[in-house]
Amino acid sequence: MPGMGSTALPPLTLGSALGTWHLVPVADVIVALAALGYLHRAYRTLPRAGVRWPAGRTASFLGALLVAAVAVQSGIDVYGGTLFWMHMVEHLVLIMVVPALFILGQPIRLLSTGADKSGADTIATRTESALRSRVASVLTFPLVGLALYAAILVGTHLTGFMQQMLTHLWLHDLEIALYLVGGYLYFLPLLGHEPLRRELSYPLRVFVLLMGMTADTVVGVMLMMASSEPFPAYAAQNRGWGPGLLSDIHTGGGIMWVIGDGLMFAITVLVVAQWMGDTERQNDTGRWLESARRSSLAGLGVDLRDESAEPGKSTVDNQGAGGPADQIDNDDEALAAYNRMLARLSQLDKDQPAR
Repeated sequence: MPGMGSTALPPLTLGSALGTWHLVPVADVIVALAALGYLHRAYRTLPRAGVRWPAGRTASFLGALLVAAVAVQSGIDVYGGTLFWMHMVEHLVLIMVVPALFILGQPIRLLSTGADKSGADTIATRTESALRSRVASVLTFPLVGLALYAAILVGTHLTGFMQQMLTHLWLHDLEIALYLVGGYLYFLPLLGHEPLRRELSYPLRVFVLLMGMTADTVVGVMLMMASSEPFPAYAAQNRGWGPGLLSDIHTGGGIMWVIGDGLMFAITVLVVAQWMGDTERQNDTGRWLESARRSSLAGLGVDLRDESAEPGKSTVDNQGAGGPADQIDNDDEALAAYNRMLARLSQLDKDQPAR
């Protein structure tokens, strides 16, 4: 890892942090190609199809590339091999900030929008086909993203991975890829408005974000409670400046806990703001919760079909398909039916023998 085992690094100051860099040509090439590809499709391909791409999305995507390039080549990465707390700063940037900016840039929607006139085999149609695949469905499932996010947090900080990473450069490169991919898959169904097969309801998005915040807290607190240096490779460097070894670990744990939770809270606020601005889905609790609600009512002996509408009345659910149970809350007659259902529930409760 850059800086690992080196006594040449000067003490960390604002000047040394800003002035210490190391080039990663592979990262620079990837960033340049991604930026050129995004800009070409957004401002050359889509305009030919009559589509105008919002500048805000472009700014978010290019911002993500810039932040990622700085994180892996600046003093953040260089000093991350000598100071654990600096490594933690890089970790949070790569697993939270960069993925969130990528998602706000909506690259998937960019690829799936505006089919070319050259034929059926276009980038847009290929992207749409990939989104319908079983692999994409599994990778974008919220619980898969949450499990991957938590596993990366635990696996790279509470196991022997960190020690091995400090002595093997290729593991550091793998760690960077894990942070970027894991963060992207975790936040994609929660923060983005991409054309995925599964659209999660806003209450469930907030819940999954809170679960991710819990993972940040657990890892951070466990590092803060460490009673000895868990990564001997840091001690082997014999640096004569900066915080003590154990203090360094505790500071890194505190950054994970406080700043990590702060960033997660900020993303949660952004999701809630999206929820409040989405007038069509403000009362949407999601298909899973709606199914659970109906199952609970069915278990109480309530027949929703009998309470939906009077004979001769047509019913259309929120998706446009006929469905008497989905008529609830859609009009005055359905509201009256819902009130009759509540009255039946109340009567069932009264008829139960006292315990």
